[in-house]
Amino acid sequence: MRKLRRELKILEREQAEQVSILGEGISKAQRLLIEAQDIGLMGDEGIPDTWEECVDALKTVQSTPFELVEEVLHEGGAFDTLHEKRDGLILALHTAREQLASAETMSLDRSGFSGEAQTHLNRLNSISLFPESGTDHSLCPICQSQLKTPTPSVEAIRESITLLEAKVRAVEERSPQMDKVIRSLKEDIEVIRSKLVANADALENLQHSKIRLKEMQDRNSRRAHMLGRIGLYLESLPATNVDDSIDTKIAGLKSKIHELEKLLSKERVLDRLNSIMSILSRDMSTWSELLRLEHSEYPLRLDLQRLTVVADSEEGPIPMNNMGSGENWVGYHLITHFALHKWFVLKRRPVPRFLFIDQPSQVYFPPDRDLGDGIADLGQEDRDAVQRMYKLAFDVVRTLAPNFQIIMTDHADISEDWFQQSVAHRWRGGVKLVPIEWDI
Repeated sequence: MRKLRRELKILEREQAEQVSILGEGISKAQRLLIEAQDIGLMGDEGIPDTWEECVDALKTVQSTPFELVEEVLHEGGAFDTLHEKRDGLILALHTAREQLASAETMSLDRSGFSGEAQTHLNRLNSISLFPESGTDHSLCPICQSQLKTPTPSVEAIRESITLLEAKVRAVEERSPQMDKVIRSLKEDIEVIRSKLVANADALENLQHSKIRLKEMQDRNSRRAHMLGRIGLYLESLPATNVDDSIDTKIAGLKSKIHELEKLLSKERVLDRLNSIMSILSRDMSTWSELLRLEHSEYPLRLDLQRLTVVADSEEGPIPMNNMGSGENWVGYHLITHFALHKWFVLKRRPVPRFLFIDQPSQVYFPPDRDLGDGIADLGQEDRDAVQRMYKLAFDVVRTLAPNFQIIMTDHADISEDWFQQSVAHRWRGGVKLVPIEWDI
């Protein structure tokens, strides 16, 4: 039933996969086609109505290449160049403004000097009111009174006028050049400003172009992702047509499993187990009589719940721990093991085909007594009990031969031929299980 259930699980998994792929069928394929149409992987033709046509359309979409945007590769360099030009124009504008401010300051200083010099020149030119020669410089030119400090001579004043007129002429001659410099600087500033405006426009246009390219790039990514989804869907489709017989196989397995479940139902298992216990009880009861165990006159059974032997007497069940001496306990253990192994061998169950028993006759020897010659030292009744125990083991092995083996180690040495022929080793007189030479 476990094997059939594994096969059923595999088939049901295959069926579930087919349902997940083909159960949705046309709806999933159509959704993929609609998405592919939405991002431009296919034209505006209608979506097919059948699943087979949808699959063919998806294969066509997958095999049709689309063009990628190439301009994205060059966009970054132009953007950096425009930024570098803008930085240069801003620096040139600051420089021109500083030069213009300096020139205008110099022009104002020139105008102030020229006006002040002209005023002094006018004052000095007043000397033309006086005679040019024969003038007494000790007299006041206005009131003709005697001066304590003589006035400068007309020649000296004229020299000052001449020098001052030369300076004024030099300044006035340079004024047109300074005005030209100022006009040139103002023109340069206007040109730089216009270039900055053009640069800003170019950057803005490039930014819009960058956004458009990014949108196109995103569209390419969406298309590639969509093609990947279509490829995954197509790869997940069954390699061949759907196996219509899978439902029949599943139904057949379920029917077989149902029959096995009835055979393995709790009631059936319990009935089967009780039947086996009855057969075991029959052998155990027969062998207990051969061994002449206590309570052997009652039916015996193996209690699986408590894992013990029970004799069903008229007064009630007698468990093994109430069955008396150690001889009984050994005997009931032996017949229980013999009965179980007989069943396992006859039914070919996977249980090891041997039983190992160590000194089963030990219970017949008092603990304070040397074994000496073994069974010869026992009373007749105990010798007979030991012989019956070994004879039963011999008969069980002979009945199940060659499929069962009992290995027994003991001091007992029975003189019967069947026993002597069964002895494999005698570890006496220096011969031991572990050789003496192994002793380090």
